[in-house]
Amino acid sequence: MVSSLAIYLLVQLLYFGLLNVIGERTINILKHLSPVPKPDTKHVIAFANQSDHISFRFATEGSNLEQH
Repeated sequence: MVSSLAIYLLVQLLYFGLLNVIGERTINILKHLSPVPKPDTKHVIAFANQSDHISFRFATEGSNLEQH
């Protein structure tokens, strides 16, 4: 029997370039989809808007968040 197990990863969310009205609404939606992280969390998800294309990058503490 396979059990359904949901793993919730507590992450910090970072937003870059989402400065217009639609960007603010997108940030609000993304904030509500993610649980509130603990202060000592080591995981980060960065959302970046470049020419109306939102990309995201997952990282852990000590890794590089820059796009390559």
